Amino acid sequence: MCAQVAVGLYASAPHLPARAELVLALLERTHPDPDDAAQHGLLRALLGGAALYDSPRIVRRVLELDPATASPDGPAPHPVQHAACKGHAEVLEALLSVCPELATLENERGRLLVHEVTGSFSAAAMQVVLRAAPSTATRLARDGMSPLAYAALAGDAGAVAALLHAAPGMAEVAEASNRLPLHMAMFADCAACVDLLLAAAPHTAGAPDAYGLAPVHHAAALRSARAAQALLAHSPHLASSTTAEGRTSVQLVLGDGLGDDAATAAVLRVVLAAAPQLATVECLHLATRRGMVASALELLAVAPGLVQTPDELGMTAIDVALHAAQADAALALAGTRHADPLLLFMQLAVFGAPAEAFVRAIEAHVPLEPKCWRVVPASLPGLLRVLPAVLERGSETDVGEAVAHMQARDREFLKSSIRTLHRAARALPPDLTRHIMGLAC
Repeated sequence: MCAQVAVGLYASAPHLPARAELVLALLERTHPDPDDAAQHGLLRALLGGAALYDSPRIVRRVLELDPATASPDGPAPHPVQHAACKGHAEVLEALLSVCPELATLENERGRLLVHEVTGSFSAAAMQVVLRAAPSTATRLARDGMSPLAYAALAGDAGAVAALLHAAPGMAEVAEASNRLPLHMAMFADCAACVDLLLAAAPHTAGAPDAYGLAPVHHAAALRSARAAQALLAHSPHLASSTTAEGRTSVQLVLGDGLGDDAATAAVLRVVLAAAPQLATVECLHLATRRGMVASALELLAVAPGLVQTPDELGMTAIDVALHAAQADAALALAGTRHADPLLLFMQLAVFGAPAEAFVRAIEAHVPLEPKCWRVVPASLPGLLRVLPAVLERGSETDVGEAVAHMQARDREFLKSSIRTLHRAARALPPDLTRHIMGLAC
């Protein structure tokens, strides 16, 4: 009868703590019957809910009433597995103190508590599990992965530190694909995990997996900039290593072209800082063809000469951008310094580049030779914006050409502004005044 009333109370209360308090209050006022299956099942359900929602006080009260509820027997998943996945340290402590053998309880995927607690980002929970069963730090799950590998894959630096303290040799234990915990840390882009693993096993920095990919190659392919930076700070020479197929880290990061350009550029910055020789015209053209502007600019930052280096088809980067209709890439490349400005302006003219490309090219390359100005389209919109650069670096001819190539409305605006300023301050540059006034006549 007591169990039936308790079940009714359990069903009527809206929240777990309220249900648990009502049921426990009732059961504590009676004499619990250890042979009452209904009561045992109810307490087991309360224990599972309390473990899941981190209610250590309720867990302890349930265990005081019926310690057998912590038994490994019973329906899966066990309450202790809920607590491990959630990283509930106090709940784990209470359960393992009553039933220490729970530390070696496997779930349906062949994982122990030490595997499940990784990824909860609870160092306290990991410490509880390792105190209860230190030997589980070396146990492999059914899939062949160690607890350390799981922790590195999750990017849980606290768990990695605890597991390395318990079993430092596990940093050298690989899973079925010959991937070490260091490889796994690249998937999580966890710099702290990389530092810990390299401190424990520095010789694993360049270890290849079964597919010939070293950790740096995984970092590049996955665009894990933070992990790559930590790895290359330890072993910068690995930046120039190649895969079993002969691919470099730069080729891998540009890879499928599906990644975010900013993330790709971030990894390129790290890799190229250690190995600038990896910036090639093929990589620049690949980034340009895909419209990856930030990545293209990172390549040009270490190898500016690539901007006018032709590929095997005789095409330069600006040709590739214009031919692929990558307007943003064309604009960015037009605004970089070229060794031969005339060639750049001719390319822009041949491909019918947008006006903004000419404006950026003029701003980047003044002073210009007269033959460059002859290629610039007449009535060019936006040219008013480059006048400060023309006045600062250009010749008198450049100033005249810039004004002559402006749209009529820009010239009118400029003349009106000059007249107003001339009347107000009478301190205009004489060369500019002469050209404008000449156009006004």
